[in-house]
Amino acid sequence: MPGFRLESPMSNLPVTIVEPLGPHVLRSAGVPLEDLLWFTRQQSMRAQMTCLRTPRGERILVQVRKFMQQLNANQAVPMGV
Repeated sequence: MPGFRLESPMSNLPVTIVEPLGPHVLRSAGVPLEDLLWFTRQQSMRAQMTCLRTPRGERILVQVRKFMQQLNANQAVPMGV
């Protein structure tokens, strides 16, 4: 799975998120601990992908998408005035 390349708000060096559904990203996105543990305890990538099709998995995806959009918005170049 390809990573997301983002700019760090603290510096101009690019930051790459290698695992967009990794535990550290899920936690940063505000996914509840119970959901995070439920997702990460799946035995295989196939099981994780199947879990994402459930209502609980959809809630996780919504939170991660919002987090990624927020990161991208913070990295956007401001328009000239």
